[in-house]
Amino acid sequence: MNRSLVKRGRKRLPPEVYKKLWNQILRRDGWRCQSCDRSDELQVHHLKARAQLGEDREDNLMTLCSDVTEQCIAGIVTPNDRRLSLSWKAGDFSPESI
Repeated sequence: MNRSLVKRGRKRLPPEVYKKLWNQILRRDGWRCQSCDRSDELQVHHLKARAQLGEDREDNLMTLCSDVTEQCIAGIVTPNDRRLSLSWKAGDFSPESI
């Protein structure tokens, strides 16, 4: 079997664990969009999308407002570009730490 054709599975967190991680990201980021500093319409955004095998990990998530999230999805900006001016630092998250 050609190993390059084997799909790599992504570990999806159980909903209750993901919800705790989601709240942890919002707290870590001070309940503010990490791009424009808005405090409303916040979303937790994957830096590497789930569709691209991005994992539900603290170092792959950041708080963005709905406007910036839409710009990321449309390809106008990327979270990595926006992060260049940010000072947040991801810590270690593991489901066992909850």
